[in-house]
Amino acid sequence: MKWNKSSYKNKSGIFVFKICCMIMLIMLIIWMSFNTKNKWYLVGYVGICSVSLLYFLNRTRYIHSNITKNELILTSYSEKILKIHKFILSLYTVATILIITICMYQLFNDGNMHIWIWYASVLPMMYSDSVYLSGLTAFGNEKYASGEYLIDYSSVDDIKMICEKNTTHGTMVLCSVYCGSKEIGYDKIFTDEYHKLRLKIYQNKI
Repeated sequence: MKWNKSSYKNKSGIFVFKICCMIMLIMLIIWMSFNTKNKWYLVGYVGICSVSLLYFLNRTRYIHSNITKNELILTSYSEKILKIHKFILSLYTVATILIITICMYQLFNDGNMHIWIWYASVLPMMYSDSVYLSGLTAFGNEKYASGEYLIDYSSVDDIKMICEKNTTHGTMVLCSVYCGSKEIGYDKIFTDEYHKLRLKIYQNKI
């Protein structure tokens, strides 16, 4: 099955922000590559930590805002993984603040403790962002949310199952989403969510 939870041809509202963060990270990495032998390297490291934290916090805020503003209801599994994600995000925020503090201290002293804290915090954060936060599914009367994507039922004409796979949390379905005869994306959802989505789309056409 595809790695991403979902993907649609219409860009999410956070798409530009993601590109900007990527550009800033590339610039900071280039900056660090030219300053590996002096303490300006730590300034670049602080920048990477800050941009990464800003990205994870803003993506969480954006997805949560989509759900609350559109009065969407999370599935029981989504409620569970959202709580796990928020807990990991809280730990990551504390770790990042600690890393930045250590880096500022090391501008005047020696040591590389920040590197180990970075690895210990960013790996679970990246997993939580790509698996838990992206795995959220919520339904409303006119729209549904799949990760960072917010889709109108009226923009979907049909969904077709591609394959299904058993997981520890239930059977997951990989499906293609169509508008007319054109595929506008794909989604990976549980079987109960799949049938609920089909029902919502059908009711919207009546």
